[in-house]
This record gives sequence, C-alpha cells and structure tokens, in this order.
Amino acid sequence: MCGGDTVILAHGDLDGLTAAAVIIAALKNTGKLGRWEIRFAQPFALQEELRRLPGNIGRLIIVDIAVDEEHWASISRLLDGLEAGCKIWVDHHKSTLRHAAELIDKGFSLLVSLGGCAATLAGEAFLHLTGDVEFYRKLVVAGEVGDKVRELQPGDPLKPVVEVLGNALAAEPTDDLFKRRLVRMWVEARRVVDDEVARRAQEAEEKLRELLKEAGNSIVYDGSRVRVIDLRERRVHGYAGKIASYHSKESGKVVLLMFRVGQNNVIVTARVPEGLNVDVSALIRELAPRFGGGGGGHPKAASARLPTATVDDFVKELIARIESS
Repeated sequence: MCGGDTVILAHGDLDGLTAAAVIIAALKNTGKLGRWEIRFAQPFALQEELRRLPGNIGRLIIVDIAVDEEHWASISRLLDGLEAGCKIWVDHHKSTLRHAAELIDKGFSLLVSLGGCAATLAGEAFLHLTGDVEFYRKLVVAGEVGDKVRELQPGDPLKPVVEVLGNALAAEPTDDLFKRRLVRMWVEARRVVDDEVARRAQEAEEKLRELLKEAGNSIVYDGSRVRVIDLRERRVHGYAGKIASYHSKESGKVVLLMFRVGQNNVIVTARVPEGLNVDVSALIRELAPRFGGGGGGHPKAASARLPTATVDDFVKELIARIESS
C-alpha cells in the first residue's frame, strides 16, 4: 500500500526539479500525495541521502538521479533495507537502466528510458493527471531545455523564462531551501517565476560574465580536438556547465573544465560540440575508476569526480583518448 507521507529524492538541477514538480502535482490532484517533502542528492552522494531517510515512508520517488557505479554496492544494501509502501525511480541515465532488473527485484516501479530526460518521462506519465496540463507542460519544456534535449527558437515566449530559471538555480546551486520553495511555488501557486527568481537570475548573469572572462585566461591546453580550462582556484559550482558549453560551441572542441569541490576532490565537467563524434560519458565511465574516481552523464555532457592527487593524470589520459579518436 502507498498510504502515508511521500518523500521525493531528486537531482537539484532544472530537469530534476521540474520532473519532481509534475509528479507531485499529479499525485496531489488525484488525492494520493499526503504530506510530502522533497530532498536533493547528487548521484555520488545518493547513499548518504538514503541513510538519512525517515522510516516507514508511504511513498519514495527517486527522480533524475543516476546510479553511481562506484557506490552501487552500498546503495544496493541501503535499498534492500528501505521501508516504503511504494518505491518509484524516474531516470534517463544508462547506469540506472543497467541496474533495472535489480531495482525491480528491490520493489521499485521504474520509469526509465534513454530518450529525452526526466522531465520528458514525468510529462509522458503524469502530465494528464496534474489538473493543469498547460501550466505543467511549460515545466516539462523547461526541464528539457535545461537538460539539452530540446532547443527553443529565438522569439519563443518560453525561452527567456527558461533562461531565468536556469540562471537563478546557478546563482546558489547548493541552496536547497530555494529549490524547495521553487517546487512548492510551482505546485501550490502555479507560478513559473517570481521576483526572487528574477533577482537571483540577474546576480547569476553578472557572475557568469565574470567567470567567462576568467575562463578565457585559464586555458591550460588547446589542442586540435580538446580544450582544457583550469578553474580550480575559483568557486564555479553551478556555472561550470555553462562555461564549458560556451567554450565548446565557440571552439568546436571538446572542453574539459576543472574545478575544486572541498579540499580533496576535483570535478571535471566535459562538453562536446555538435558535429564532433565523441562520447565523453563512456570515456569517463571507463577511465575515472582507474584514477580513484567516478562519473558519467550523457554522450555530449558528462562529468567526473576525482581525488585531487590523480585528477591531472586522469585529464592527460582523457585528452590522449579524445585527440587520437
């Protein structure tokens, strides 16, 4: 049975948030939601969030969180001990699909596909149940644009709205209180943006301009197919993907952008331009474990988390593989 509280555990990007909002709205409209809360996790930290879950959950919904191969053993054990009336996993990453049979054995209902993104999946399954298809379709589109599976043409009225949402989330990417407020606004007030979102977006635009200028001065390798940007001395969390995408489009090369998280780890964010046949997600999944890290993503947009001591060797190997491909 699925009575009791609902806990949504979502990826905190625009795709994860919009997908979660559509699902919550559908459950609320059909009288199946009950009390609910939304929490956030990165794939590499999913096991930590699973440990923090309360006991006897009525419904657990995991949204847009890929299975992290490096931590699958501990995640698997935690899922085996999870007490929840209903368990649903909504995702579009290959690593989750590879563990589909195991997740089903653990009692999960799966909404998993490699087509589109989490917002696409949520829209296909739940949009008609939300009670306001027109409003929540806008969120689905926003999630798809945010996850780079849809592109809006200039002049589309949703284009500036999606840009504002993306920038607002980039301003303080670890601000979970803001993310919760955003989802509640979508579900309860049915407003896409408000003054707080607009203010944060403006701050993010100003910071992005500053970081793009610095990134141009921080190129440490510029080969025939790869450009490497080293921003380990700057706080760029939330902006790394935008910076890497800008340089990838501008240079026509695979861009690897390094930035620090804490004292002991470095993230390498990778972006591939249109027209270049390189699957950075597959390369990262293959190489990162050799250097004590992990990661993944999509063929043209992926990231790796490496120990500080090994990240330079990892990047050298990744460069060599891309340049010779």
